[in-house]
Amino acid sequence: MKRKKLFNSLLLSGMLLCFLQGKTQDSFAFRASLDTIEKAGFYRIILTPGIIARCKEDLSDLRILDGHGQFTSYVLKSDFPSLDGESFIEFPVLPGDSAGEVKMSNWSGGAIHSLLVFINNNSVWRNWTLSGSDDGKKWFVIREHIQVEPRVSGNTDHTIETIDFPASSYRYFRITQEDKGVLPLRIYRAGVRAHHAGSRRYRQTPAPAISQKDSSNHHSYVTLTFDEPYLVEYLDLDIKGPKLYKRKARILVRETPYRDEWLSIDPASHTFEIPSIKTRTITLDIDNEDNAPLVIGKVETSQLERYLLTWLEPGKYHLLAGSLQAQTPRYDLKYFVDTVSREPAEIVPGILEAVSSPAMAPVAASDHSGVWLWSIILVVLAFLVFFSLKMLKAIPGDQQKENKQ
Repeated sequence: MKRKKLFNSLLLSGMLLCFLQGKTQDSFAFRASLDTIEKAGFYRIILTPGIIARCKEDLSDLRILDGHGQFTSYVLKSDFPSLDGESFIEFPVLPGDSAGEVKMSNWSGGAIHSLLVFINNNSVWRNWTLSGSDDGKKWFVIREHIQVEPRVSGNTDHTIETIDFPASSYRYFRITQEDKGVLPLRIYRAGVRAHHAGSRRYRQTPAPAISQKDSSNHHSYVTLTFDEPYLVEYLDLDIKGPKLYKRKARILVRETPYRDEWLSIDPASHTFEIPSIKTRTITLDIDNEDNAPLVIGKVETSQLERYLLTWLEPGKYHLLAGSLQAQTPRYDLKYFVDTVSREPAEIVPGILEAVSSPAMAPVAASDHSGVWLWSIILVVLAFLVFFSLKMLKAIPGDQQKENKQ
């Protein structure tokens, strides 16, 4: 009888521990619906300022939930796409009129002077001719006798050949192998590098409330107060006066009081990229020296564009956020995002709604929720060990009584 009670106690305690562990994984406080997916493919789920404000600072608590209650893999990104640090515009590769010929469409929207051609590893020499056409029928030579040397990449199964030529704006390009009687090289991808100086994309956060205090110590303290702990990475100051000024300013954040970020403000420099700050309050400490204080009309703040790159099948999905216990997921998808050649369609999530009651403190100075949770688990374990030992000690005495009877 005692053994049965011991087994039941162990079973109950185990179930309790599993329940507590499960709660650490599933306590997502917020949920936003996504557009119904009609066609399978890669998509960009935009992380709006409101969504990021509800997440942990490292965004580790984001999940995509499908219609079957399963999590869908994703990769967190802030730019798209890149090749050696530059944007890459891929051209569709079309079959030619013969085995030694490849055609491609010019999707750059203008004149180009080089092509990046992806070919499989090889150890042979070949010669190409590059030609162009506006209608895909009449072709005109651009460059001939292009010598392709044997090259092998040790890390991948392909190499990238760069073909330079005079600037051309043809709608179609064609590569023809000059060598007769030999097999052609396999060209499976082509495109161009696109230089985008200063093309970083930002998404504006809701406007903060502004208060300014001009102190007797010749400093002005401009405080920006947000309704939520938004991520701020860009400042745009609208300064009304005086007409000529050049001031130094320091960014003060309540959560990181010892962090110094200095700005130099003048009529030609009033927009700033700053290190990522996730907070409800930012203060600008402006040193006026012996000058009249600056008159600041408004301040616009923005975050860098961030999104989840994911493969979605047709169906309905939701975005989950707001779990203090969630850890950064590890998905295989990160090994395959380089195969995405064109910028996927954009999905902006719906309104983020509260679905449960876990407390959210995305920018708290210290988070003790994990300590409390593990304290509860340790108490349960201690109770389990104590109760089990007591039951085991009682078993021999019960057996002796049964033997005497």
